[in-house]
Amino acid sequence: SMLPYNSREFEESLLPENRNKYTLAIKILAFAGAFIGAIMFLGVLFILEFFKSEAIVLLIGTVSLGVSLVFSRNKHINHIMFEPLVLVLGIMGQLITPWGITEVFKLKFSSYNIYIILLAMSGLVLVVSKNIILRYFATVTICLSFLGIIWRSGYFDTVHVLVTFISLIFVGMWLKEAKILARYNFLTEYFNPVAFGLLTAIIL
Repeated sequence: SMLPYNSREFEESLLPENRNKYTLAIKILAFAGAFIGAIMFLGVLFILEFFKSEAIVLLIGTVSLGVSLVFSRNKHINHIMFEPLVLVLGIMGQLITPWGITEVFKLKFSSYNIYIILLAMSGLVLVVSKNIILRYFATVTICLSFLGIIWRSGYFDTVHVLVTFISLIFVGMWLKEAKILARYNFLTEYFNPVAFGLLTAIIL
C-alpha cells in the first residue's frame, strides 16, 4: 500500500543541517577549477612519462577514484576546503580508469566494453560518493554511455526512445518531488544532482 505523505518529514529534510550548505555558484566554480586542475595534473603526469605503462595508468586511475570516494564519505574532511581535492581525484579517476582497463586487459576502445566500463564506474560513483558534483557528473556519464551504446549498435532511431525515457524520469521527479522526498528521505542527497544530470543529458 502507498505510504501517506508526511509533510513534517519533508520539511525536516529541507532544514539547513540536512542540506548541502554551499551555494550552486560555488559548486560550479569548484567543478570548473577541479576539471582544469585534473587536466593539468594529467598533463604533468604525461610529460613525466607516467603513462608509458598501462598498469600504472590503471593504478593511478583506480587509486584516485578510490581515494576520492573515501574522502567524500568521511565527515571529518567533508569541508569546502577539501571539495576541490575530492573533485580533482574523482574526475581524474573517471577519465583515466576506463583507458587503463581497456589497455591492461587488451579490450577494444571502440567496442561496447568502454561503455559498459563507464556505466559500471559511474554507477559506483553515483551510489558510493557523497559529493553532489561527482554524482551529477556520474549521472551525465551514465546517460551518455547509453547514447554511446546506441551509436555503436547503429540503431540511431532508438535515440528518441532514450531521450523520451530520460525526459519522463526528469518530469516525474519534478512533479513528484515533494512526495518522493517525503517517502524516501535518503534520496534527498541524490535528488538534485540526478535531476540536473538528467536535464544536462537531455540538453546535450
